[in-house]
Amino acid sequence: MAPVVLEVRPRFRPADAEVTVGSGAECDIVLAEPTVSRLHARLRREPHTGLWCVTDLESERGTYQDGVLILPGRPAPLLCRSRLTLGNVELLFLQTYAFEQSVRVSSLTPPVSLTRRR
Repeated sequence: MAPVVLEVRPRFRPADAEVTVGSGAECDIVLAEPTVSRLHARLRREPHTGLWCVTDLESERGTYQDGVLILPGRPAPLLCRSRLTLGNVELLFLQTYAFEQSVRVSSLTPPVSLTRRR
């Protein structure tokens, strides 16, 4: 199966630079997986640094970054490449430059599907 690539950006609040992830339809990124909480985590771009952080929103099974449990309610910085685990779902977060480098170096077969959420 080809990987699905999502551009991380808010659906309703472009100025906030905040994206919610969970199994609920109200989330910006919906993961249809029973081990993912309705409102599981929030990705937010810090206005002063431009870097993204992840915050666990008191999910039932927790949010892990590179195998380490993130404390609920406390933002954790997402570096150039961060592996996030929400329930049984594993996500790879890439900063823009890391994604572009990955595409240049990688010879994916079949090609990556690019999906934009609006």
